[in-house]
Amino acid sequence: MGLIFAASFSYFVNYTSLSFWLYLGGFLLFYVLLRTVMRRVWQGRFDRWYLLVLSLALFALESVLSFTIFLGVGLWISLVCRLVCRSSGKWKQVLVVGGSLVALSPLLFFKYWSHGVEGVLIPIGISFYTFQMIGFLVDSAREGRKESLGLRDFFNFAGFFPQIVAGPIERESRLVPQLQQFCFRYRKEDVEAGLHWVVVGLFYKLVVADNLAEATSWVGKDIFSPWVIGLANVAFGLRIYFDFCGYSLIALGLARMLGVKITENFLSPYTQCNIQEFWRTWHVSLSRWFRDYLYIPLGGNRARFPSLVVLIVFVVSGIWHGAGWNYAVWGAIH
Repeated sequence: MGLIFAASFSYFVNYTSLSFWLYLGGFLLFYVLLRTVMRRVWQGRFDRWYLLVLSLALFALESVLSFTIFLGVGLWISLVCRLVCRSSGKWKQVLVVGGSLVALSPLLFFKYWSHGVEGVLIPIGISFYTFQMIGFLVDSAREGRKESLGLRDFFNFAGFFPQIVAGPIERESRLVPQLQQFCFRYRKEDVEAGLHWVVVGLFYKLVVADNLAEATSWVGKDIFSPWVIGLANVAFGLRIYFDFCGYSLIALGLARMLGVKITENFLSPYTQCNIQEFWRTWHVSLSRWFRDYLYIPLGGNRARFPSLVVLIVFVVSGIWHGAGWNYAVWGAIH
């Protein structure tokens, strides 16, 4: 499992790099200048458009390929949502299933079919924004909506830059209302709270996770001592947690500084007493996604064989984390 995240994070937007903060600062400074020059006509009416430009530009600056795939998946889901809102009965179910499978195809190709092909990199954030948009599609069908979101609000939801590449996987009901009321405004309490999370996240990533990675660089070589193997497992577990949690806390802080509250993704999972509580507190938004969009639709605890449903969910969860039978086995063990 450590190898999964060690590989994945090398392709994520690097919140720990100076260039990211310079780009972000440059866009925010340009916003201030633009709003100052256009103060008579701006009056906050273009803030949501500028947030969209900011998110998409930061994404495109990181990877044009990833940005192009994101736009393609987003436009497809937006189109299917419009069709779902105008449909009923079995046609709605067909659209949801078919639309979801098509949206999953880039993820399946890059993460599984191209696994091991030299020179093929996994597009940034594809696992996260694909699941978030599929959740949006399913919720649109479940709630029987007659109108879908406009492209601006939809892409602000799907591409909100603090959380697009490393989660959390947000729900429309939580994130969209905040973004529809969004405006760039300095609020002391939000900036202080957000800065706190950013500093803690940077500490987790730079001080703890990166030093653990350096100290355990020898893991994977020929080692036969059970004591050393045990120590390596503990070190990998801590490295994964502080790496992934660090990125999530930075995302949490960036969003809060903009006045947006997103899900806290890790709730001290290693302090839990059993595997059930561990999965309720590790990558919270992903666990909830599997519960609401896979476990419950398969019948949940009311299914004829509820233990089989749990097994299916965890095998799929294992496969989500990486390609190969070892990930499926890892999920089945959990």
